[in-house]
Amino acid sequence: SMARFNGEDGRLDRMAQAVVMLMESLQGFEHKYCWNIVGHSGNGPEMPFVEFGNVPRTRLQRAAVVSSMTSAAGIAASGDTTVEAIEAAIKRVTAEEGDDYLVFVVSDANLGGYGITPEMLQRA
Repeated sequence: SMARFNGEDGRLDRMAQAVVMLMESLQGFEHKYCWNIVGHSGNGPEMPFVEFGNVPRTRLQRAAVVSSMTSAAGIAASGDTTVEAIEAAIKRVTAEEGDDYLVFVVSDANLGGYGITPEMLQRA
């Protein structure tokens, strides 16, 4: 739905802009932050776009990340894997020693339509 409804409300464009903003704001802080970008859709809970330790350093590399994300959105199957994606992200980010752990989740899913409750997200 991210690509499908983009023409109506710009959700994919806004998500891509937010990702670019995050990548650019983290540039130069590789010594302090270790981060990755993983997508989720009806195709599955883990679609890696940026791996830990392999961050895009140039505008061209960042553009390639956004291009991969928009392409993946265009071929995504219906369905939702938000809860599974959160669980996988937490497991992945806490696999290495760190001072803090952050997971940001962006989903345009109709969570209620998939029977996903706030309690389920909290438990994930």
